[in-house]
Amino acid sequence: MQDKPTLKMLENPRIPLVFLLLFSCFVVYTYIIHPTFLSPLSRIPNANISVPFSPLWILWKRWSSKEVSAIHAAHERYGPIVRLGPKEISVNSSEGLRVVYAGGYEKHEFYANSFDNYGYLRPSPFR
Repeated sequence: MQDKPTLKMLENPRIPLVFLLLFSCFVVYTYIIHPTFLSPLSRIPNANISVPFSPLWILWKRWSSKEVSAIHAAHERYGPIVRLGPKEISVNSSEGLRVVYAGGYEKHEFYANSFDNYGYLRPSPFR
């Protein structure tokens, strides 16, 4: 009786190690390298060292009712735009809103017409 090819492959100890190495590289790239260095949000200052990897910092602040003071302190320290999580930012000025919503960052189509009135008055459809 012939051995099945998949069982023969698993007898070789190098193959599971290669898969483990590839999986480890994928995890490191996805959860450490990309959010820290390659994400469009990586240009924004982080409120905490763990912010690129996990939203736990801001979730803890929210749970302990210290979110407002923590975000205020982060804005005092880092400026008008601060990163609070891997996919979350805080903006506390109209200048920051212009930067975020007017260009340079990926956004949903909803924002295309909603935030384009900074700097000029758009005629009201109700007049």
